[in-house]
Amino acid sequence: MKRNFLSSVLKAISTETLWRIEENSKDTKYSNIYLLRLSTFQNEATTIRGSNLLQQDFFLFENEQDLSFRFRYCKEQILMNSVVVLKEVISEKEVFA
Repeated sequence: MKRNFLSSVLKAISTETLWRIEENSKDTKYSNIYLLRLSTFQNEATTIRGSNLLQQDFFLFENEQDLSFRFRYCKEQILMNSVVVLKEVISEKEVFA
């Protein structure tokens, strides 16, 4: 009985993850970018423009037409470095739909 209950609960849950990294850099060591050495990303000295977006969706009863839920967590970090401005934006939001 416990196994059937656990199985039905797990079938009702699904997830989706999106992770997007963008980096325009003056770094002369190209392997840092191509091998995704994340510790070198969004560095004030070398980054021209960079963003890091993480979006996580949790679904309950995703394929049910009568009732379904989506819980979304989204975090984005942006670093823009130009002659005029150095700007860092961090935003976090949670969406319940």
